[in-house]
Amino acid sequence: MVVYYAALGHAAIIHQPSGEPQLAVIRNGQDYHVMAEEMLLWSLLYGHICHTKELNKIYDREIVSISAGGRSVLSFKDCLSRLLQRKLIMSGSGYSGEAALYELLGNTVLIPIHITLAQKLAGFFHLTFCKHYPLRIAIHLFDRQKFSRDEQSVWDLISRYRLSTAEVISELNAPGGDSAAAFTSLKNRALVAAANLYNRRLIILDIL
Repeated sequence: MVVYYAALGHAAIIHQPSGEPQLAVIRNGQDYHVMAEEMLLWSLLYGHICHTKELNKIYDREIVSISAGGRSVLSFKDCLSRLLQRKLIMSGSGYSGEAALYELLGNTVLIPIHITLAQKLAGFFHLTFCKHYPLRIAIHLFDRQKFSRDEQSVWDLISRYRLSTAEVISELNAPGGDSAAAFTSLKNRALVAAANLYNRRLIILDIL
């Protein structure tokens, strides 16, 4: 059985009325406060679709920095369960990678991340003057994103409409291409395209 995980929403720091900062995940316009361990596990999945064994291994390695102060921390199993229960991460399982990926992404909404020129300029100045990156590297912030044909098709749709992956597949299913083999091929290509966009951190996953 193949099981994949991915993060939902995006991270933020919310300030309490007292002024104290609080780690949070914003999903569907609502903020959810999270513990340090939860934010660690969520961050490992942000822009990185991962299976259980790999995720457990990375979490156990990274949690050492949080437990260094001597306080007890959530185990991987408990942390994973909490995030799944609060729907801050999603899981998908199946007897093949394609089936697991479809269960993971099928009903999630794909939200494109559009970076404005002002944000690119701010990033450029930060890299060059604060981080002292060479100009030849920092200038790549202004490069246009390169998409495969399938990625471009998915990107164009989700840039116009709020769609789940299943709805994207339905929209891409052209008339005359409704044979079982053609639909399966299209579905798998769309799934890979959506996964690639997520792994490149060009989209955010959310649920209604």
